[in-house]
Amino acid sequence: MFEKLKKPLIYEKIMEQIKESVLKGELKPGDRLPSERKMTEMFGTSRMSLREALKSLSVLGLIESNPGEGYYISQSYDRGLSSLNLMSFYLEDVRFSVLETRLIIEPEAIKLAVERITPEQLIELEKCVEEMLQRLEESKPYLEPDEKFHIIIFEATQNVVLINMIKTLGQIIVEIPKGKESSAKDHKDILEAVKVKDKELAAELMIKHLCSTRQNLLNEIHNKVISEKQAFEK
Repeated sequence: MFEKLKKPLIYEKIMEQIKESVLKGELKPGDRLPSERKMTEMFGTSRMSLREALKSLSVLGLIESNPGEGYYISQSYDRGLSSLNLMSFYLEDVRFSVLETRLIIEPEAIKLAVERITPEQLIELEKCVEEMLQRLEESKPYLEPDEKFHIIIFEATQNVVLINMIKTLGQIIVEIPKGKESSAKDHKDILEAVKVKDKELAAELMIKHLCSTRQNLLNEIHNKVISEKQAFEK
């Protein structure tokens, strides 16, 4: 039923194998999992990694424990599968890693940009926002001006390391269809803060923008998980 695993992320792999066994019908609601000792042998892993996986699956609702009796597949395991799928998508989707990186770097970068931005770069930012609003009105993708806006912010820092970092990050923009209107407004608000040289407000607005994008992405993935679950149940 289970296969031996190799590092890294052992506990996540254990969780994935147990989930797959449920999906394949090898484990059904009410079925008891093998003992911890048996499962450590089957997975070829430590008891610590196994317990971490079992604890996570319990929190998600896929399994439940009875003191002295071990772990069982939950009767309401479908809710656990939805939660586990959502978590898996979150961990595997590189866009979340990109957004997390930007949340760490960009609010501080824009503070530096406010202090060092040139009149020419400010004009370029204005052009980016104008193009984003125009494309939004015409229902066209605005990934290009959006990405250019953020690159200009980093170039305005005049910090070579930051500039190279954002360029090597690859596709730095996450475009979510349902968040286009609010995203365009966010960029306009950020531009106004940069214009008046309010670096604290600019940083605050940047955090708000990136957090909003992350939430829209999470909603998109959640809907995808629900759709896949419904398709699986048909």
